[in-house]
Amino acid sequence: MRKLLFAISFVMLITVSLLIACSGKDRTDSPDTAQSQLKALDKTLDNINMYRDQRRIAIDSLRAESRNITDSLRLWQTLLELSSQYRLLNADSATLIARYAMEYAPSTLSKDEITYGKLKAIQAISTSGLFYAALTRLDSISPEGMPLDLKIEYWNTTRMAYSYAASHAQGLDEYVTTLQKTQQAMSDSLLKYLPHTDTMYRFLYCSELVKSSDWQRAEVMLSKFLKEVPLSDNFHGMLAYQLAQAYKNQGDFENYVKYLAIAAQSDILANVKEGLALQELARWLYRQGDYERANRYISQSLEDAITGNVRMRTAAISNIASLIETTNQKELRRSHNSMAIYAVTSTVLFILTAALAFIFLRNSRKIRANEKKLSSSTKKLEAYVANFIALCSNYSRRLDNLTMLVGRKIAAGQTEDLVKMINSGKINEQDSEGFYSLVDKALLDLYPDFVESINTLLAPDKQIELKAGELLTPELRIYVFIRLGINQSTKIAQILHYSVNTVYSYRNRMRNRAIDRDNFDEQVANLGSHENWIDNLPE
Repeated sequence: MRKLLFAISFVMLITVSLLIACSGKDRTDSPDTAQSQLKALDKTLDNINMYRDQRRIAIDSLRAESRNITDSLRLWQTLLELSSQYRLLNADSATLIARYAMEYAPSTLSKDEITYGKLKAIQAISTSGLFYAALTRLDSISPEGMPLDLKIEYWNTTRMAYSYAASHAQGLDEYVTTLQKTQQAMSDSLLKYLPHTDTMYRFLYCSELVKSSDWQRAEVMLSKFLKEVPLSDNFHGMLAYQLAQAYKNQGDFENYVKYLAIAAQSDILANVKEGLALQELARWLYRQGDYERANRYISQSLEDAITGNVRMRTAAISNIASLIETTNQKELRRSHNSMAIYAVTSTVLFILTAALAFIFLRNSRKIRANEKKLSSSTKKLEAYVANFIALCSNYSRRLDNLTMLVGRKIAAGQTEDLVKMINSGKINEQDSEGFYSLVDKALLDLYPDFVESINTLLAPDKQIELKAGELLTPELRIYVFIRLGINQSTKIAQILHYSVNTVYSYRNRMRNRAIDRDNFDEQVANLGSHENWIDNLPE
């Protein structure tokens, strides 16, 4: 996918160069300070793949670390961090990993920790453009009773979701106004809880100054804060973008372009694919007649939106790209190479169509894969129900038979014979054999590869080999329940009709055969929990 998108960008840049070469129109240069910053932005764009690779190396390192984590809490925390790292680079991947984190979250998590994980997942969903899902999940969470740090995370997540939704609804004034009002209310709530020294507080506070037309004050504060935040920090780009808006509203277009270029450069260094600066700069340069840069910037913005799966930006960027393309066609019609121009334009449109078709097919494959997973889950559920009914039926039949036997013995006056049968244990032995047979079958329906999996945790010379016709040994039967999350020996003893000492004895016997005796029970509990999908985390 990445190679295809890079190929599309390359072809688009070639197309733009041909269009500009044919236009023969003089370009209007920006003022010196703005021009120098645009040149710095161009150099940064030349090295964009290097910055992307640096981020991927960091992410790959975190992914590699996650594969070696056996502690469920630490794995959960690492996956949430991995989702946050992915969010600005690829929103769909961030959403997928956040879902993994919540599906395999340890049962020991507190209510606040679970809420924190949900908020991280909602942030990823919002960035990917799935606003209905994000806002629906937010409606199910109440900030009442939350600790301060979690409240800050909640209001920031809510502000982000409504901000992205408003950006996506551009052109639908009624909806945009409603969403922006809600976003403003969320920002106000967030400002109440953030420390005044926090960078987010500074950003939101200055944004309010810009919205309220207090531009000179915003200019002073933003200029000061920019010096304190590194260029490679995402907040640097956000602050620079607000400063550009303050200069624009004051009619200082030189500094407007300069700080837009700084914001775009910061977005690239921070590997942000949802930024507004580059596309807004492209629109401005297009109006000034700098078509070469405008095309390069809008092409990069479109590539970032597609590869990052930032759906809310794709539509807006496509509109700008369409506008620039229309102007280029008008310029080309004035030249003597109209046939070549039409061919190049058709090629670009064909490639874009192919890219969209590829994305559509990929999403279709995902849908089919999800349908298969749902079908598999349904079959498993049916198997669980069938095994449960079989166990109930077995007990019902055994109870009926026992009732009939007792009735016959009492009616015949054979009470002493009945007592001897009960004391001999023959009745319980027959019941137990049928019960264990059904239990073993049900457990192996759940974990068909359980014996092979547990053998990987045992010493080579102490592997378990089942006898012909044997489903599970008593030791294996106990450890299947541990895999199911039932770790207390007393509960296992009650379920299997063993004595507690028998369960202790079997567990100790298995630990003595293990490679890692101290962590054997935890390793069994985690069998198959994440190793099958951790290697398939998205690149």
